Amino acid sequence: MSSMEYDGVEITWLGHASFRIKGTSTIMYIDPYVIDEHPPKGDVVLVTHEHYDHCSMENIPILLKKGGVVITTKGCADTLDIEARVVREGDEVTINDVTVEVVPAYNISKPFHPRGFGVGFIVEIDGVRIYHAGDTDLIPEMKDVVTDVALLPIGGTYTMGPEDAVE
Repeated sequence: MSSMEYDGVEITWLGHASFRIKGTSTIMYIDPYVIDEHPPKGDVVLVTHEHYDHCSMENIPILLKKGGVVITTKGCADTLDIEARVVREGDEVTINDVTVEVVPAYNISKPFHPRGFGVGFIVEIDGVRIYHAGDTDLIPEMKDVVTDVALLPIGGTYTMGPEDAVE
């Protein structure tokens, strides 16, 4: 686990694709497959797709504050025992002081994440724009992303490799 701060927003990498983002009045989790032993409750949980290492049926209820919101794809929402707001690329959601843009995430020449299966998110919290790309390759739509911080998957097998992430 490691943390950084950008213009007052704390971004903590929990492991794998899991992040906690803490602003002045909102705590958000993205793809909470890995969590702390005693995690602070979140106002918003974003999940990029239904694979078990992103959409954790066990962790999401632990993390979600009463009245909190889960935002995810239909595939993930269908596996959860709690209510979730279903989104797809092109959607925009505002929760409290946070805006979430839903953007494409897919593989170009791999079968693991076809277009429409998962999404990425651009979160604007306290004036800071954070891009969580989800499980994706380097895709043409990334040239249009305007962000302060980019959280990119770099594995090479299921997602882009280091060279594509640098590009």
